[in-house]
Amino acid sequence: MLLWYDTIPIISVIMLKGKCRYCQQYFGCHIAIFECLGTIIGTLLFSNPPLWITGLFLLFFSLEDWHDKSIHAYLLIPWLVYLIIHVHDKQHLLMTFSILSISLWLVFIRRAMGSGDIPVLLNLALINDLNGFALTLFVTSILALIYLTIKRTHELPFVPFLFIGWLIVILSQKAIILISG
Repeated sequence: MLLWYDTIPIISVIMLKGKCRYCQQYFGCHIAIFECLGTIIGTLLFSNPPLWITGLFLLFFSLEDWHDKSIHAYLLIPWLVYLIIHVHDKQHLLMTFSILSISLWLVFIRRAMGSGDIPVLLNLALINDLNGFALTLFVTSILALIYLTIKRTHELPFVPFLFIGWLIVILSQKAIILISG
């Protein structure tokens, strides 16, 4: 049974050094990272609930992809249905259909991407405008290329890079709005 102070976010992970108090099983510091980034995302994006929910989903899936090299993407399906229902303009729906078509080709024909990446890309297509989505893919690609070059590998967990690229774009847009006005 956990003690009350074992449940304090961030502090408990540090105090326990990433290990269970009882069995000494290492559970990792990614829990503290999730808690810190979740707090930051919640604080910066809370005024826009769809962005905030998307940010938390992407954070969760990023950590899962980084750690396990796979994600439980089916958890995004209800959120995607919600976004499709609430995003009625033709531009978003056409962009989402295009992303779905390209993603299916990349997953099943080219085998260049994992199937778990599809719901994440669809989510980003629905939550962003066309420019924001394009910028997210651009920043993500640059970050992924840097990672692949440094690590000298041909595989990477893509969702964390999508999340970081999206977060950079969203926070940059918020900063521009604050500075300009």
